[in-house]
Amino acid sequence: TSVFEAVREAYDAVYDDAKRQAYLNSLNKPATTAPGGAKGAKSANDAGELFKKGEAHFKKREYAIAEEHFLKAHEADPRGLYLAAAGWAIYMDPSRKSEAARAKKLLADALKLDPQCDRAHYQLGVIARVDQELDRAEKHFRDAVRANPKHLEANQELRLIDMRKKKDSKKGFFR
Repeated sequence: TSVFEAVREAYDAVYDDAKRQAYLNSLNKPATTAPGGAKGAKSANDAGELFKKGEAHFKKREYAIAEEHFLKAHEADPRGLYLAAAGWAIYMDPSRKSEAARAKKLLADALKLDPQCDRAHYQLGVIARVDQELDRAEKHFRDAVRANPKHLEANQELRLIDMRKKKDSKKGFFR
């Protein structure tokens, strides 16, 4: 799942023109800040760097370290994306299954901060699917696609749901 998530994020960054441009801009910007009122820009840059570090640790399956970076990124720049990433790091950590409720709360809090956070919707959809709450899973996947029509995994999940519904309706017809 973590590999699939990393591939999806890389694909999103390359496929979406705005995200690709933002990524390219972040690579080209110097790490200096202007004197005076640039604290907000510095915090946002710091948050972006912390988030990237968290992603790197997540990919190495160092979930606790990743969570720390995501939460620090959220402290520097309170974005729903960072909370969603922290919640997902907790949820994916096999040694922290007892903290699933906390992970879900962080994801829900991410949606309160940013109702259009496709990552939070997708991840809550995956959790709902794992919990066999298929209607709720479908709703989150649809919300993820509404927020980002190019969200690869959410679109795949919706196609699978639609295929299952068609298959189930055909079974019902011949009973």
